[in-house]
Amino acid sequence: MFYTMAASGKAKRMRQNRRVRVAPCDARGNVKGEWAEGSARSLQDEGARQADRMLDDKYGWQRSLIRLLTRLRRRPRAAYAIRLA
Repeated sequence: MFYTMAASGKAKRMRQNRRVRVAPCDARGNVKGEWAEGSARSLQDEGARQADRMLDDKYGWQRSLIRLLTRLRRRPRAAYAIRLA
């Protein structure tokens, strides 16, 4: 599960084509493993809230800081889940 800005190029591509390729990477985006094919789906309501809780649990205080920064930007966000093929 992940969030992105609703108007980002990533979100626009996934609205047009659900097929995705993903790979594990570090915080700087350097690929650290093999690529995998999958499909993305938009999360709404309870699914988006569940994604929020999972990210809160994983990142703790860092997630709180990110939440504050995204609230200050006041741009709509979109939550997605990826299912690997």
